[in-house]
Formats: sequence, structure tokens, C-alpha cells
Amino acid sequence: MNEEISIRSVQHYLYCPHRWGLMEIGQIWAENYFVTRADLLHSRVHDPDRKYALRGKRVFTAVPVYHDGEAYNLYGVVDCLEAAKSADGVPLPGEGGQRCRLCIVEYKPTAPKKQP
Repeated sequence: MNEEISIRSVQHYLYCPHRWGLMEIGQIWAENYFVTRADLLHSRVHDPDRKYALRGKRVFTAVPVYHDGEAYNLYGVVDCLEAAKSADGVPLPGEGGQRCRLCIVEYKPTAPKKQP
């Protein structure tokens, strides 16, 4: 039986393997000023009922995602999902079958690191 892997856990590992180890292995992570600040900044994107249009794109927040295949078995919630009209996109449920190109957006209070 495959265990489920949280996308958040993968993201934490990619951001900082040391921090991931403190949280996931040692379970000794403590919140500090910077983590609390980031949580407050994230509060807007953690409302699943929030959706709006921005620069010609539909924007959905707190979108649950999963992959239940044998290879990954991932689950999680993405901060933001942007849907831009595109003939070669996927049909978007609840949007009249409109085909859209999807882009996952992860909000961070700092600039991204150079590594993937």
C-alpha cells in the first residue's frame, strides 16, 4: 500500500531540507515571527470561496489537488490557480466548458530561490 504524500511536505523540503527535517522527522519546529508573518500574508489565499478575474484570467484560491495514481499518490491545496482561456487548454468545470490553460501560483513572502 502506498502512503499519501502531502504536496506541502514536498514544498517544505524543496524550500529548506533542514526545516523539513525539523518539522517532519523531529517534529520540533516552532513558529517564529517570520512564519507568523507569512501565515498572515497567506490568509487571503486560503479562502476556498474566493474567486475573481485578474488580467483576463479567472483566479481560484485554496484549490484542493491530488494525484491518486500508483506513481505519486500526492494530495494538497494550492494557494492559487489561474485559468487563462486557451483553445488547447483543459475544459474547466463550472465555467460552461470553457477551455483554459492552468497555472498554479504559490505565494511566498520572499523572492524564490535560484534552484528548482
